[in-house]
Amino acid sequence: MGIATPMLVVVVTATLSLHAQAHPNFSGEWVVVPSRSIWYAEGRPINITVFGERFWAEQTEQFLTVSIENENGFRWVYRLDGSVSRNAPPSPAGPQQTASTIVWSESALVITTTGSVESDGKLQPGETRRLLKFNEDGTLRVEAPWGRNGAMIASVYSRVRPNNVVRSITHRP
Repeated sequence: MGIATPMLVVVVTATLSLHAQAHPNFSGEWVVVPSRSIWYAEGRPINITVFGERFWAEQTEQFLTVSIENENGFRWVYRLDGSVSRNAPPSPAGPQQTASTIVWSESALVITTTGSVESDGKLQPGETRRLLKFNEDGTLRVEAPWGRNGAMIASVYSRVRPNNVVRSITHRP
């Protein structure tokens, strides 16, 4: 029995440490790296990025807030506990009501957003998934489907300001 007890302690300790691992923190100011990004739809290059050319992120234990430069100060706020987050980004037809959920898949964050998108003058229900994960070199890869055939595009971002230096995205220019 004395031998089994240390083994049990090792297994329990290893299991607890796996559950205690913190998720990556995406806070910072990020700039796209075009040469490392993949932007093709239906075999043709397209001029689009997943989170724009520059974005700011603030992450706490409860929320991830993302502000994309070309969205005129709009802030996406996501709940990190998996519950539904509601956002209303501006669009030519007025604010678009969206619902997003977040799921952690190992060290990647998957954001699934549903809402209505305008297509041929009519509002159509739509869903998009964005996957955020760090590359080995510390750059951030953000993937999303694009186009009618759902081809994946991927934008790679380099952090301009680290987590502890990022200024509040509510006060950015």
